[in-house]
Amino acid sequence: MKTVKHDRRSQRTHRLLAGALVALLFDHRYSDVTVQDILDRADIGRTTFYRHYWDKDDLLASEMERVLDVLSRLTPLGPADHMLPFPSFGIFQHMKEQQELYRVLARGQALEVVLTTIKTRLRELLEQQWCQSLAKQSDDLGVRVTAQAVVGTFVTLLQWWMENDLLLSPAQMDAYFHHLTVPGVQAVLHIKAEAT
Repeated sequence: MKTVKHDRRSQRTHRLLAGALVALLFDHRYSDVTVQDILDRADIGRTTFYRHYWDKDDLLASEMERVLDVLSRLTPLGPADHMLPFPSFGIFQHMKEQQELYRVLARGQALEVVLTTIKTRLRELLEQQWCQSLAKQSDDLGVRVTAQAVVGTFVTLLQWWMENDLLLSPAQMDAYFHHLTVPGVQAVLHIKAEAT
């Protein structure tokens, strides 16, 4: 993504472009949507679009990052979440609430962009949080490998859940995720469980 601006005009531009893209996805496959389609729907000029984004993938990734940031701020972490300091339950819940949108995203290549963004953002978040809380160097190999494994497991579970029509509740999926990953995080990073 190009330089993120937080002034009102930039935020309004992002909302219009993201809204236009999402609206178009309900009628067209992601691969068929062009930047020009997004511009026409949002009534925004090409220069303005390219001042903010490289392409439509960048726009979609930016919107997914915004959603993850909102979920991170709004989803309270429980006492055991110092081991997995990201809103896994909030993400499962969001996917359930927005299941029609995610089904639409799955029709085209959009889901690849979304999942890649989730992987990258969550891996960065885990590495940052663990390095900070455990007083580790940012290039600590144990932290990097563990973050990659945890995020890989999370995204694999998200994909399985979507492919199986959200068969289980968000709470059940989150419980499976924690059961599958917490013991490994404890073993590799030597994080002790807090009493609840």
